[in-house]
Amino acid sequence: TAMTLRALSMPKLSHLEVDVVIGENNTHRDKIQKMAESRQLTHFHIQVENIAAIMAKADLAVGSGGVNTWERMCLNLESHVIITANNQKIIGEHLNNNNYIRLIGYAGNMSSAAIGIHLLKEISPNKNKQQFHDFFSLCDGGGINRVIKEITSFQINSHKKFVPTNV
Repeated sequence: TAMTLRALSMPKLSHLEVDVVIGENNTHRDKIQKMAESRQLTHFHIQVENIAAIMAKADLAVGSGGVNTWERMCLNLESHVIITANNQKIIGEHLNNNNYIRLIGYAGNMSSAAIGIHLLKEISPNKNKQQFHDFFSLCDGGGINRVIKEITSFQINSHKKFVPTNV
């Protein structure tokens, strides 16, 4: 987050309006808050209840490759991703290779300069933008309904075991 804020503070990116959202337990909270407060057009949020509303107003997002990637896709939000954990690598690379996200790189070898260069290329009016795939073909936001349908298709028999009703 701090590296991204430094990148967004570069003169060529400083005109962008930015919402910075971090979790309540972020160990760099004070540092990030100071950075956000020192950058114009920046709104700082901690542990929000309305992340979807914030993301729905955005043109693009920079984030990690965690669960929020799927939330961004459900909101049809162009997502530029930095892989922050080993368990994000395979899925992140797959999503990038299939044009669902743009992979900026890996946190272990990331820099503000690399993020800045990536963002400058992506927002350039001269860029021939490669089209993102239809997010809803992969992540339609209706998974909870499918889970509920599966759960409710089970009955509890007299032995208190779950048994599918269609068996």
